[in-house]
Amino acid sequence: MFALFGIPLFVLLLSALGAKYHNVQRRALGKLGLERISHDGLKEIVMFLIQLVSGCFVCGILPAFFFIHYEEDWKFKNAYYFCCITVTTIGFGDYVPCKTD
Repeated sequence: MFALFGIPLFVLLLSALGAKYHNVQRRALGKLGLERISHDGLKEIVMFLIQLVSGCFVCGILPAFFFIHYEEDWKFKNAYYFCCITVTTIGFGDYVPCKTD
């Protein structure tokens, strides 16, 4: 069931998110005044750097701050390591978030 419905729906979700992110990136280029760059290679490099920085923030730094708050004994480097390992789907299992009360 998951292979028939879940995977195609996930691909559609990723496609829609990519289109939204592309629009956000275009607006950011316009607000920064970089839309007027005439050299296509330079524009691609700037877009790549924006993607890299925002991707690191959204997939690594922002969730790491969440895990610092959620897990009392984790430091930032542990939380960031956990986020990177989880996003890349390696999942060593050496850090596992769990809340015990």
